[in-house]
Amino acid sequence: MKSFVDSIHAIGMKFMLWYSLPFVGSESAAYKQFAGKFINDDKNQGRAILDPRYPEVRRYLIDTYVSAMNEWGLDGFKLDFVDNFKNYNNTPEYNKEMDYWNVFEASDRLMSDISKALTSENSEVLIEFRQQYIGPLMRKYGNMFRASDCPYSINENRMHIADIRLLAGTTATHADMLMWHPEEDVEVAALQLLNVMFSVPQISIRMSNYPPSHNAMLKFWLAFWNLHKYISYKIIH
Repeated sequence: MKSFVDSIHAIGMKFMLWYSLPFVGSESAAYKQFAGKFINDDKNQGRAILDPRYPEVRRYLIDTYVSAMNEWGLDGFKLDFVDNFKNYNNTPEYNKEMDYWNVFEASDRLMSDISKALTSENSEVLIEFRQQYIGPLMRKYGNMFRASDCPYSINENRMHIADIRLLAGTTATHADMLMWHPEEDVEVAALQLLNVMFSVPQISIRMSNYPPSHNAMLKFWLAFWNLHKYISYKIIH
């Protein structure tokens, strides 16, 4: 993993890694380690949700991210599915091994401690959250918000971005990943970028599979975005 991260850094890019924060797979070592310390255990889906009311659970998650950043040289994290920290029908009652009674208060402590631990290692660490569970409060845990999954949908991406910009303050707002078919007319492909110009575009196509006209279009509009991104920011804020 370290050599992979190094190879990305060598071409001048940063490297973020996606984690499904609350989940442990039923075949994982963590599942056995924390047996009985789940707020939900779904045998049908083969995964459980860790209970943040236990200090050792919070420490395990924090150490996982700090270790990954230090050992592999990561620049940031997408910490996903935070909204799964909630009460379920089978969530256990409070017991003396917990230091929080309330799942939501424990989740706040977990997210705050993750943010503090990562920023103490790297003051410029990138922490991204996805639209389903973001709001003004989430700004204290991270610095990037992304529009909800909407592959190929120009209109949904634009609307999701607008919703985020209304509550994100100075937090960076990212579009959902842009993709289109290589046989699309270049004018149609350009609509993907034109509709996310007031966010951070994320391109998710394999460039070598696309015609030169599409590459030229991307180069033009991304240069336009880089030129005007701060003007757009000042107008909106």
